[in-house]
Amino acid sequence: MTPSDTSQKHMVRALAQRTILSSPLPPRGATTAFNPRSESSKPASLVSIASANITAVKYLKLMQYYSATLFKPIGFNQPTAVGLIVAGTNFLFTFVALKYIDIIGRRKIMIFTPPGMIFVLTLASISFYYLTKSTGGVLVDGTDYPKTWSSLILFSMVFYVASYATGLGNIPWQKESLSPALQQWEEAGTLLAGALNSYLDLCSSLYSNARREGVHPKEIATRIDSVLGSLHVTIDRQTSKTRITLTQTRNQIMSRINAFPNEVLSEIFANTIYAPANQYLISMTDRLVGIYRSTHRLLAVCTVWRDVVLSRGSFWSIIPILRTEPSYFNFGYPQATNLSLERARHADLHLVAIQPDIGCEVPDLVQYAPQFSSINIACKYRSTISDILSSFWDLGASTRLSDISLHREPTELPHYGLPQSYDYIFPPNSLEQTSFEEILKNLSVLRLRGAQCYWDTIAFSDRLVELCLQDICLGYDSMMAKVIMSLSAATGLRDLKLISVKTFPDRVMEQSLMTGTRISLPSLQSLLVRDLYANTLDFFLSSIMSRSHQLVLHLTEKTLQVIRPGESGPEDGVEVDDVAGLFSGLSVNILLIDGEDGMWMTSTELQALMSSMPDLKTLKMNYWDYEDDHCEALTRGSESGSFPQLKNISITCARIWDAQTFRAM
Repeated sequence: MTPSDTSQKHMVRALAQRTILSSPLPPRGATTAFNPRSESSKPASLVSIASANITAVKYLKLMQYYSATLFKPIGFNQPTAVGLIVAGTNFLFTFVALKYIDIIGRRKIMIFTPPGMIFVLTLASISFYYLTKSTGGVLVDGTDYPKTWSSLILFSMVFYVASYATGLGNIPWQKESLSPALQQWEEAGTLLAGALNSYLDLCSSLYSNARREGVHPKEIATRIDSVLGSLHVTIDRQTSKTRITLTQTRNQIMSRINAFPNEVLSEIFANTIYAPANQYLISMTDRLVGIYRSTHRLLAVCTVWRDVVLSRGSFWSIIPILRTEPSYFNFGYPQATNLSLERARHADLHLVAIQPDIGCEVPDLVQYAPQFSSINIACKYRSTISDILSSFWDLGASTRLSDISLHREPTELPHYGLPQSYDYIFPPNSLEQTSFEEILKNLSVLRLRGAQCYWDTIAFSDRLVELCLQDICLGYDSMMAKVIMSLSAATGLRDLKLISVKTFPDRVMEQSLMTGTRISLPSLQSLLVRDLYANTLDFFLSSIMSRSHQLVLHLTEKTLQVIRPGESGPEDGVEVDDVAGLFSGLSVNILLIDGEDGMWMTSTELQALMSSMPDLKTLKMNYWDYEDDHCEALTRGSESGSFPQLKNISITCARIWDAQTFRAM
């Protein structure tokens, strides 16, 4: 692609972005019509009549065939060579016209060339008159005629031939090169014009002819009223449509923006519609609404853009199921779901369901289920999740579905006890649970947030590459062991995240179960552990034997706490030395210490924690008070052999008591 094409491509994308961000455009189809009866059209009509008359006179043939005969008597020594000038001019300017007629336009050429032909013919007549004035108005061979008038005659003939070749001489070449479509279009227009002329003549003589034949005037008036109310309305409508269609076609051809192939425009539109949002935190609903508003604004720009967007199923591959206020959401529900399913055609589909209320209507997706490759559901009630997923139970192993994200929003009342049967998405040993387990075996990505599952019989396959568990209360530590065992076959897992996952200490858990849950994940590249209680953190990290991955720890005050079932709050009692002993056997790459809920470590404990991570490279601290002793705890001394050599430090929402001590840290 040339630099010019690249710049035009950026221009189209900028225009698309401006269209999306701008106010609604005028209605599609609002165009400036061309009026054939306007003053600007009269010159073209007059030129056409004059051109026909000039062609009929056959001046060009006279000059081409008798130019040598004419040049000899008027004094040219080599009349044949001079005559070849006329033929050469005709040959040259015919090809000049064929090259530039599309650039300049046939109408402009037809307006400017005939006046030149008329002028030089007049000049030639005047020159012949004065040239032969001394010989009685006839050419006499051997007479010494003035060279000035002879040169003017030669100039007139050459200029006439050049004008003729440019304006009229190329018409036979163009007619023969017209495509069948253009020929049919022009022939249909000629027939239409002839039919309208005949109809106009009949309208003009209608009354006199009908009266001569004895037709009653009232019958004539009745027939005229009928025609004016039906035929003429149709003619006016069709004429307006043809004018609008031709104008749009012409604009489409001449627009440089539309010169891009549809594939390039499609890529530009996709980058514009799905561009990352500017907001730091944006809800899934706002993001989805923004995507569809952008798509519909592109539809309103022009016919070409509309056709590109409608013809690409990928622009409609996100299937929304939403329950929002009509004033907030720009497109209706469930019309948006059905419209997207219809326009997506055979593209891979992505389901996005946001259902804040119970009892919402869920569309039947069984027919389209094999096309879905991802499902993203966020709702409060497990029944909604179950109703939506029920359309996918019979897919089998041939499904495209590879990505599932389930978010069950928390209820208003906090829950401190063990998970109950009504907390789980599907009942145990049910058909739904069995079908869900079969789907999990084919997944590459699974994200669960607040969605409880029975892990006793769940087993992943080597297809799984990403797993995220967040805001889930599993129960006792023994249930965490079952989660870990379900990953034993996930040898392709690369990204593992545990965020705010809660378990209760299990005092009666067998030692064999604890040792049997240690697994190796050979493909693991990133492990994120965030906001876990001490017992959960200890059990989980002790179960992962792999050490080649990047470990990211996000520690909060829960790191030194445990929680018992039924208790409203956690209990302290975990020593930093115990946690530091756990970390000393790990290779921690990134550590984030979060003090948003308060300072939960003394300076001595902070120093002990840092010394347990000699491989640490990046330290991030949020909401922390940097008193003198804490600054000293974070200072690497000359004798601090186990203190990490940090490369990156990020401090946010800090309170610094002594700037000088902080700088020396």
